[in-house]
Amino acid sequence: MALYSKKTKKYWTFKAIDRDDGELLAYECGDRTIETVNKLYEKLGKLKIGHFYTDNWEGFSAVLPFDRLTQTKKETTAIERHNCTSRHWVARFKRKTIAFSKSESMIKHTWNLLSNFRYGKGIQF
Repeated sequence: MALYSKKTKKYWTFKAIDRDDGELLAYECGDRTIETVNKLYEKLGKLKIGHFYTDNWEGFSAVLPFDRLTQTKKETTAIERHNCTSRHWVARFKRKTIAFSKSESMIKHTWNLLSNFRYGKGIQF
């Protein structure tokens, strides 16, 4: 039997991927606030993003341009697949495991390593 304590400080990773080829375009780590999504959107400002597909969390509608935003779970299968692949390749991202790192810098370094080795593109943030 395994007992897990409740997380007191939740740390989220917001990712943007290309729906055509699954390439990780950018990510931002932090708490689940509008400020974190805004930081991700600023990173994406250098790219020419035609449309955004997200789930129905209100933080996305507060930051992303309304005319280029579709919020539905039906269109988020690509990012969910990306999340599953990330958890498969890196034990640190598995849920409720002793492999989880509480170090924010280690999580960011792991995302850079994974994007470089698994997806063929290193993201320098």
